[in-house]
Amino acid sequence: MTPTPEEILMTLRSIEAAVEAGKADHRSLDELWSCLAYDEAGEWQGYGFGFTPSDARAGAWIDMFCDEGPYPPKNVPLHVPPELLEPGVHLVFERV
Repeated sequence: MTPTPEEILMTLRSIEAAVEAGKADHRSLDELWSCLAYDEAGEWQGYGFGFTPSDARAGAWIDMFCDEGPYPPKNVPLHVPPELLEPGVHLVFERV
């Protein structure tokens, strides 16, 4: 399952609010979900954590656009292109 545009936007807004407030969510780490995004060569491209599976998937997508610039990145596409979603061939989101 891939992140929807709404999930990506909601996660970006959550990250921006935490950065602006200078704090993070203080829920238990035991509640975290994690997700890794791999490319067609099986190489890791991004990771995400969240308190829901959709947060973790969206976080992995967002992480793919994090260079050394500001966080969160400003150039995150809200749509995961369909050509990136063929399991075993292109981008794959996997719960860890």
